[in-house]
Amino acid sequence: MMDLFDAQKDYYSVLGVTQACELAVIKAAFRKLARKYHPDVSDHPLAKSRFQEVSEAYEVLSRHRQAYDAAVQSITIAAQQAASHRRQSNGNAQPFTKTRSNPAFGSWEPDTIHGRDRNMVYPLTLKYAFRLLKEGSFLIPSLNTKVPFDSSALSGKQFRFPGKGFPGLFGGRAGDYIVSFKLTHHAPFKIRGGDLYMLIKIPHSLWLKGGEMYYDAPTGLFKVTIPKETKIGSYIRFPFKGLPSDRHQTGGHLYAKVTVE
Repeated sequence: MMDLFDAQKDYYSVLGVTQACELAVIKAAFRKLARKYHPDVSDHPLAKSRFQEVSEAYEVLSRHRQAYDAAVQSITIAAQQAASHRRQSNGNAQPFTKTRSNPAFGSWEPDTIHGRDRNMVYPLTLKYAFRLLKEGSFLIPSLNTKVPFDSSALSGKQFRFPGKGFPGLFGGRAGDYIVSFKLTHHAPFKIRGGDLYMLIKIPHSLWLKGGEMYYDAPTGLFKVTIPKETKIGSYIRFPFKGLPSDRHQTGGHLYAKVTVE
């Protein structure tokens, strides 16, 4: 089965559905995402990889769902066994194989096993991050829950939802659902605090005479006025075109370093 799917991937989260949903919900979620990310129609910078990701998730959950669920559960059990054995070797717990009696039935049953955490890292382009910063929140599709989104989310902050991870066994509590964000494809910009830095390449003829050029920033197109024979290597400052202000930091600026083609 390892050739059919990767049990380490959370295919349900990729499609934004719950593990208990029906196949019709999975199909509807796939059709919606496929239309959104199809490389022939989407201008999303990660369209091709996202389309492949949702296609893989749909293939697994529509054709191999039972085997996938079983494999994920096996991984959960194996991880709990390993953790139990490590605790035993440190003298902090008994072996996983220890059982406890159930007086009501006069039988034996295994110890509880806690569910594994689900970790979801959402890749963000810089433009999309700017939009989320202005909106102030991000919707987690699989949980249908919004989390507050500010500059701390771009610095590795994790959002934890207790009990929303993989289910436990034998009465064990479910794991947590952990969400974080990662900036991707933010070239040509570099981020320093709330400020953005970039290089602007000016044609030699424009540098000699001075004039205007347009550049695309996360906030949209903006006009750059180039003074005649601007000092090469100097920075032109564009106020308030950096990261928006929030409770963690003040609004940043955009600094464009001048180079000549």
